[in-house]
Amino acid sequence: MINVLSIDGGGIRGVIPARIIIELENIIRVKTNAEKVYISDYFDLISGTSTGGIVALLFCLPKRVSSSDVLNIYYQNGNKIFDSTFFQRITGGLFGEKYNNKNLKKILSYYFKEMKLSDLSVDCLIPAFDIEHYKSIFFTKPEKQNSDRDFYLMDVLLSTSAAPTFFEPYEMSSVDDKTHHVNLDGGVFANNPAMCALVEVCKQHKCGLDEVNIVSIGTGMKCEESLAIPYKKAKKWGLLSWVSPLINILMYGTSNIVHHQLKILYSYLDSDYHRLQPVFSQSDLNDISLNMDDASKENIEALLMKTEKYILENYGKFIKIADELILTKKSK
Repeated sequence: MINVLSIDGGGIRGVIPARIIIELENIIRVKTNAEKVYISDYFDLISGTSTGGIVALLFCLPKRVSSSDVLNIYYQNGNKIFDSTFFQRITGGLFGEKYNNKNLKKILSYYFKEMKLSDLSVDCLIPAFDIEHYKSIFFTKPEKQNSDRDFYLMDVLLSTSAAPTFFEPYEMSSVDDKTHHVNLDGGVFANNPAMCALVEVCKQHKCGLDEVNIVSIGTGMKCEESLAIPYKKAKKWGLLSWVSPLINILMYGTSNIVHHQLKILYSYLDSDYHRLQPVFSQSDLNDISLNMDDASKENIEALLMKTEKYILENYGKFIKIADELILTKKSK
């Protein structure tokens, strides 16, 4: 069996999958009596979009990174990533991007330095959208002979996290300078990259769906009641009023349709598909903000508390996933 880990986009809400993966690592550690467990040892391909791409590539590094380390990166640096100038604050992104990516560059460079996709120890799939060629692109670990498909990890991450209105489009070239892209956040078409990852792993391994197990982790979403937009409110909206809701619709819509499709596909297979996605009620939303850029320590801590509650309520599912991962690792 081939195991795939997929992580959604969602800005600072990347703390949610980080905390969920901490729990999976802890359960595996207890069950195997291991001193230290790294989730990357249990997956053949790790995929992520936007903030999920950052988490994914941290796990794919040759020097293994634990999920606790990943969570600390968000906790310590979240407010620096979403730090704006005075002009950006007073214009709210109306006349340019809402945030400068220089702090994100600085933080990522500490971990990824001059590393390339070809340096990774685990296969990956990271989506972005090239506005210059107007097509979806997928960054994967290249074969050695395909040097024009090799890219610096820093460029990949700044591409997949270039969310419209939040960060400017990111211009980049391949390591050999033969391939050029101008990219937007992969969340505009694949905020949940699980289906893209499934296709990629079947292509790589020349296998069928019944040979692939998928663990897909979301970054939390509002309940349907909270997401609803009344007709009376939306019918007179113009361009400015629709910008923010459309971004949310793109993210939630693409994530949910992928989950729906995979759930149906896997209902006919012997392999397994698991979706770990906290859904927050109206009362939950009194305590937390799901805004991608609300990186205050208070909000991060509140998101983590709600995630703890989700883990406790779904602990049986976590045990099942951990057992499957241990079993498939032993069989290889």
